[in-house]
Amino acid sequence: MRALLLTLALATPAQASDWFAHEFGELRAYYGDWLAVCEDLGDGPCRMVQSVIPEGGDTFFGTSRLAVHPDRDGGFRIEVFDRDMEADRVNRVIFDFGLVLVQVYEDRFATGSGDGVNVAETLSVLDPLDAGYLARLIAAEQGLTVAYFDATEFLGSATFSLRGSAAALLAVETKLAEQ
Repeated sequence: MRALLLTLALATPAQASDWFAHEFGELRAYYGDWLAVCEDLGDGPCRMVQSVIPEGGDTFFGTSRLAVHPDRDGGFRIEVFDRDMEADRVNRVIFDFGLVLVQVYEDRFATGSGDGVNVAETLSVLDPLDAGYLARLIAAEQGLTVAYFDATEFLGSATFSLRGSAAALLAVETKLAEQ
């Protein structure tokens, strides 16, 4: 019986807080290390975000951020922010999930945010196959390191916890389906 309870506890997705209205006009809910966000009090686009905020660091931006933007049609956009990234130098990104590595080259990502805003130190995977595959791995795996390179050298990396990512993805996809 004890083994069964332990198995059930480990299989239970990260518990969430209830959705709440945020002062920015968004619905939000926390899932483990992830935040689910839907604009326009739940009627607009949704995303899930994991920010790395070192103790005593900038709590608004943090040092790095990973965002998954599902859309109503089942597509995705993935955004990676890292404070030290010189995005205009990057021509290759490796998403390292431990046993699974996904390499994305510059013809399959864009600098800045996926909505066309030129956000510094940010890359967006817009290719639907790459972004969809990455979104499902983010929901299925336990951790992720995103390493970025130029033509000849390693430029830097950012590491993210994926605890709660499956529950956050389910929550935002459910909200989008309700719209």
